[in-house]
Amino acid sequence: MIKRKLFATFITTIITSWVMSLIYLIDDRDILYHKGNEVMGWFWVFFMYIGVIVLVYGNAVSFLMEYLQRKWFPATDWIYVSIVSISGLAIGLIFPGWQIILGGMGAALLYAYIDKYGYRWSKRFLLFTILLLCISWGYLEWISPSVPPFTKEEAIASAAPEEHFPKKIGEWEGTIDE
Repeated sequence: MIKRKLFATFITTIITSWVMSLIYLIDDRDILYHKGNEVMGWFWVFFMYIGVIVLVYGNAVSFLMEYLQRKWFPATDWIYVSIVSISGLAIGLIFPGWQIILGGMGAALLYAYIDKYGYRWSKRFLLFTILLLCISWGYLEWISPSVPPFTKEEAIASAAPEEHFPKKIGEWEGTIDE
């Protein structure tokens, strides 16, 4: 049971972090170059936070619901999935906002589904999530425009604030602070 819960935690964290990083990319219009790297960078940030929440809160709710399911409604996995999914709404107590609340419920639904039904296909789920990350990173890098070259003017402008650095492009001969 612990392997199943940890697997559900891992897959839920990967997929939820991936979706959140894509949403961040869509919302931030300033990202022009290396969109795939940007998504992967935010993926790891979300992965750390979402992973802790799912590992602690999600597993606590899941263990409690599994105990109650065995005791009161043993043959009804849909009740377990429904209650665990609704428990994801509690993230709204910490982070108010309908997007976060729906995201928490979606993550809880994904966790409950993988926990009850997806463990049978664990290798396929793992392969699917890794391929999903790799393909989305590759595609976003491919569609991103190339970074323009660094020009002489930009080099001078970035280095010119220093007092003894020449302000014009070209060669300069002289002695500084003899």
